[in-house]
Amino acid sequence: MLENNKITVKALNEMKELIYDKTLQKDIAEHNYKLGKKYFSYKVLERKLAKIFKL
Repeated sequence: MLENNKITVKALNEMKELIYDKTLQKDIAEHNYKLGKKYFSYKVLERKLAKIFKL
């Protein structure tokens, strides 16, 4: 949201939208949950460890 480490009017508007828009908050949270599940779940860890230890 920052440009050249500075807060711009655009960045402020985006932050304000995120603070007050409950639907946007929910959408972002669900998106982040899916990313976490896809890349950082125990199943993913198990597959990576199996490759490392050739199980």
